[in-house]
Amino acid sequence: MTLCCDNLGWLSVKCFAHTLQLCIRSAFDKVRSINHTIGSAKKLVTFFQKSVLASNELTQRQKQMGLPHHSLIIDCATRWNSTYKMFDRLIEQRLAVYAVLHSNVVKDSQTKVLDITDKDWEVIQDIVPVLQPLYIATRVLCSEQYPTLSGVMPIMYSLLEIHLKTKDSDSNVVKNFKDEISQDLKRRFKTETEDVCKNIRMTCSFMDPRYKGLPFLTPAQRDVVHREIICYCQKLAQSESQVTGVAADRSVPQHQSAEVNSSTKPGSKLSQDDMAYLLGDFYEQDCSVVVPESPEAELELYLGKANPMQRISVCLVAK
Repeated sequence: MTLCCDNLGWLSVKCFAHTLQLCIRSAFDKVRSINHTIGSAKKLVTFFQKSVLASNELTQRQKQMGLPHHSLIIDCATRWNSTYKMFDRLIEQRLAVYAVLHSNVVKDSQTKVLDITDKDWEVIQDIVPVLQPLYIATRVLCSEQYPTLSGVMPIMYSLLEIHLKTKDSDSNVVKNFKDEISQDLKRRFKTETEDVCKNIRMTCSFMDPRYKGLPFLTPAQRDVVHREIICYCQKLAQSESQVTGVAADRSVPQHQSAEVNSSTKPGSKLSQDDMAYLLGDFYEQDCSVVVPESPEAELELYLGKANPMQRISVCLVAK
């Protein structure tokens, strides 16, 4: 697909969610402790899915212990978030699973093979909080109800600088996992070069009033973005000055409805909460609405408010 776009001279933008999946899967494979734990968890879940007796016993134990009546989730190699769901569900059902494995429904020989070790449980409990923001980022960027390209760079930098930043309290497994993903993301998106400031994702982030301050970039990087925007504006002005008689072609047919269903409007509560969690200080949920008197005033307001050192969020509404 990329080669096809290059041959046709089209702009190609890689799917960030897919790229993130590649980074996470690669980290799973490189960190042996996590890879081993995934294998042990899959073996256990597979047993419950194939054994009717064990599955029925699990349901009974859930009732006795007051646990949610949820089935165990199996990991799928092509969907990394299924690993997060599998681990999260195992934590939820740990007591019930342990009770079933040590009941008369399961043979002692099977229990020795299937029972997850304390070391593997420790890995599961440590890695789930790290996978949670990655899962939310994937869910946000895979949404079809609102445009997501402008949020790619803020989300990526929030992952690198907040959620994937190693802490002193992190175990060695967690530190290695965070480092592997961070290095892979930096390599794929060239975050340490000027190229990251010149791609279409960063341009979209700047044009989105929620992220126009670009607080996740250095002052030098923000200057590069501003110069790129000025070049775009100059090219656009030159192009429009040469176009005549196209206003009628751009009008919207009367039979098309301009109404938007409230459930598909950008910025739904779910997406707002997810973005606020992911971006932290890089994102402000509430926007102040300013109505400029003219297009010139709107442009002046946008540029005037775009102080790169301030983390602001202003929604511009054309009068």
